[in-house]
Amino acid sequence: MYCLRNFKFPGLLIFITVCVTSIKWDIKEEYLVYGQDVTLACNVMSCQPNAAKMWIGGPNFNLLCFDGYSTNKNKYEMMFNHSRHEYDLIIRGFNFSDANCRYACSCGFQRYTNKLKLKDSNFIYLPVVVQDFSKQTVDRFQIDLLMKVFPLPTCEFDYENNAFLVNFNTVIKGPTRSDFELNTVRIQRTIDLKYYKCKGNVSLTCQVRSLKHRLLHQNIDFCKIEDEHHEHSVEYVTKFIISVSGFLILFATIAFLIYKCVKENRGNSESDHPTDREFVQMVLSSNEAEATQMLNLPSNEAEATPI
Repeated sequence: MYCLRNFKFPGLLIFITVCVTSIKWDIKEEYLVYGQDVTLACNVMSCQPNAAKMWIGGPNFNLLCFDGYSTNKNKYEMMFNHSRHEYDLIIRGFNFSDANCRYACSCGFQRYTNKLKLKDSNFIYLPVVVQDFSKQTVDRFQIDLLMKVFPLPTCEFDYENNAFLVNFNTVIKGPTRSDFELNTVRIQRTIDLKYYKCKGNVSLTCQVRSLKHRLLHQNIDFCKIEDEHHEHSVEYVTKFIISVSGFLILFATIAFLIYKCVKENRGNSESDHPTDREFVQMVLSSNEAEATQMLNLPSNEAEATPI
């Protein structure tokens, strides 16, 4: 605070005190990132070295730090930068309860109070996966994620130095505790790995403003799945060939036995019933025997009659 006093005019002495406050705090980081530390820098040029310095604020506008001492060491820390006439307030793990609150820095009798507004700052809520529906098959890898983020990012899927842009299929805005709307985004992308290596690193990176954040990074091995699938296919084909071969052998055996039985039955039938030529010979032999008997019959009777 700068003060000007004792203005003199001819014949008149006037005492006027004009004070100008020269204390103010600003956000030190370029971006206000949810979950990360945020620093408020209080600049006070006219602060006396021995003057009491403190920070007040938070949800209940309480005393946070006083001359380097913190009321909550896990949440707040006070740092001094004498060369720049600054003393800072570090807010650990910035969240929505820290936002839209009044913060005041004071040095002696000088104080500056302002509200930390998300809408007036470069606020970033880095992507956080809410649900993961990603899956992989023999020759495909599908990314299917539901995430919260602000503002809307640009995302890129990378597989073995092959980059693919990812589109947002669903964007839903919802209120938060501080009436700040986050985006609920669903991203889907399917990569046909038939045209790429079956083994490698896959990653999903999203850029929010100028900050890049990796959501997914893992090593996948489709070669093993493909080999197992090939082994199952070979095993199936082998079993099928063996089954068909066994069926054909069984069918051939049955057919051979049937043929053999038919042939034996036919041979037995032919042996029981003479052929036509044999039948004719039998008839001729029978007739010849009867004729001979008839010719020999009178001579026998004559020999039997006495003279």
